[in-house]
Amino acid sequence: MLGKPHYGWTLFQLEENAPKYDLSNLTNVCFEWLNQAIHGLETLEPFSVHGVCEPGRMICTISYWNCYVIFEGEDREDSCSEEVYCSHMSMIDFCKQLYKDIEANIDEWKRWNESLVRDDLEDEFDDEALEVELNKIKMSIRERLDVLSGLIRKNEEHFGPNRFFM
Repeated sequence: MLGKPHYGWTLFQLEENAPKYDLSNLTNVCFEWLNQAIHGLETLEPFSVHGVCEPGRMICTISYWNCYVIFEGEDREDSCSEEVYCSHMSMIDFCKQLYKDIEANIDEWKRWNESLVRDDLEDEFDDEALEVELNKIKMSIRERLDVLSGLIRKNEEHFGPNRFFM
């Protein structure tokens, strides 16, 4: 679903034959998507994630049993959906895959915002200070992953056979 982050870009693709979207680091994909997934499983309500494609934007709404991906262009007059894709990936499966993809590349995700960290450090910048800040980011990602993992275990039963949402 989410590719390994590289040079401020990651690839998003829901499933093998689905459209692919290159997402830039103009959106903090790791933190924003984890926060949305946590909220979705805490409330058992649909949620959305998004990313900037440069040009265009991708918005994915995760409902109970499906995910709906919309791509919109840059121009206001032409920004109505240029592309809509539906996947039969459930909310719990989306969250499991998100967890798996971020956990597998956690060191790359911690570096996702390296340029922002460098800017924050300004004159105090050195490799040691950068690494300290990046490790704080990694710990924050790990905390969110732990929360998401717990919510996945807690809510898995709600997505089993003979279950429905009102």
